[in-house]
Amino acid sequence: VAVVEAVQPSCRRLNVGDRVWADIGAVVETTKGRKGKENGAFAPFAVALESQLGAMPKNVSVLEAAALPKVSLTSYKALNGMAALRMGKTILILGGSGGCGSTGIQLAKAWGATTIITTTSVANELYVRRLGADRVIDYTTQNWWEVLSEGTVDVVYDTVGEAGTGDRAMALLRQGGYFVTIAGALPQKPRADIRSSTFINSATNLQNFQLLDELRDLVDRGHLRMPELQTFQLADILKAFDASAAHHVRGKLVIQMPAAREQSHAERVSLLIRSASCFAKQPSEGSGSVCLSRLYTAWLSPSRGEGPKQRHRSGPATLFHEEPSESLRLP
Repeated sequence: VAVVEAVQPSCRRLNVGDRVWADIGAVVETTKGRKGKENGAFAPFAVALESQLGAMPKNVSVLEAAALPKVSLTSYKALNGMAALRMGKTILILGGSGGCGSTGIQLAKAWGATTIITTTSVANELYVRRLGADRVIDYTTQNWWEVLSEGTVDVVYDTVGEAGTGDRAMALLRQGGYFVTIAGALPQKPRADIRSSTFINSATNLQNFQLLDELRDLVDRGHLRMPELQTFQLADILKAFDASAAHHVRGKLVIQMPAAREQSHAERVSLLIRSASCFAKQPSEGSGSVCLSRLYTAWLSPSRGEGPKQRHRSGPATLFHEEPSESLRLP
């Protein structure tokens, strides 16, 4: 979550002072053809394309808003358009109490899934049921592939990445079903009548503003929240990564930024110019403007590998800053 500090003249949607939310950790290809990744939001100031930023929801705290974009975009892109959900059928979400599992349950519910099954520990059962899960399998005492009957599931959304998950899912899925993993591998023995895919959000997040607007609408209507948060100061970010690596986080981890030094107008312009010069020279339609922002809060997401290349094209920029804490929200 951030507040816009400066924009290039070609910005069309955002203005200085706007509160925004985003995922700015895209996998990219530089102008010289080298593969890399955006620096993300672990800093008091960051630069991003305008097309990556959306207006922040108004009815949640800055901490909760900071926790939602990464995992919500991931689940949205992984699951959206699946006819099985729209038709009101059955989805199995592996790892329902984590960040992507939490958003996956809520999105499936909002999209009309009739039965939402998820795996988690017994300690998290009430949490996932409150999110919308209809059936909970305690992974510490039961194997989901043994508990569920063959041909009873339409979609399997894997946020855990356990070895062998894809092949086990093939037995459970109905004809025309869908298996998607954001953490593991494709099945070694795929079925011709089942669609299987892997998905990494950072490979697709240079043009997120329309999706962020849809997600904001879900938040505003009460269909998407992150009710469990754990916060860390930026100085303690390694502790946050240790907590994430233990794979027992319920909800999401949020990093709070220290107060940022005020920047002069000349410094802001310099940052925008340097950032824009890193992009390819040929403009791409819809690439948007680059925004310079002061960062207050950021989500925590451990790297899960890199996806397909995205080429940064020239476009207007925005400088934004993150909000330091809920108690320091701007008017």
